Amino acid sequence: MSADNGTYILWTEGPEFRIKHFHAVDNLYGQYIKESRTWTPNCRAIVEAFSSSQVFTSLDEAWDEAMKIDASQSYSEYGTNMITDFSAYTFDDLSDQATRG
Repeated sequence: MSADNGTYILWTEGPEFRIKHFHAVDNLYGQYIKESRTWTPNCRAIVEAFSSSQVFTSLDEAWDEAMKIDASQSYSEYGTNMITDFSAYTFDDLSDQATRG
């Protein structure tokens, strides 16, 4: 049976990096826009997953912390990964969109 879990670094504008170990990363994604080959964010899921995460402004520091978090898990199917799909958004923008619905 699949654990479907991993440790993810969310890259948002700033740059800011937030880390979370969780299941079903695909829930962070909304609709796929074929013309631009991009995904819309599922703002509510992103904010729910990452709002309590520590904010890093250094990718090296974020990556080091994510590796520690992942190593502390009893099992991590997908390991440590970076989510760059929403790097053009600020976390505040994502939060505002999540509250608007």
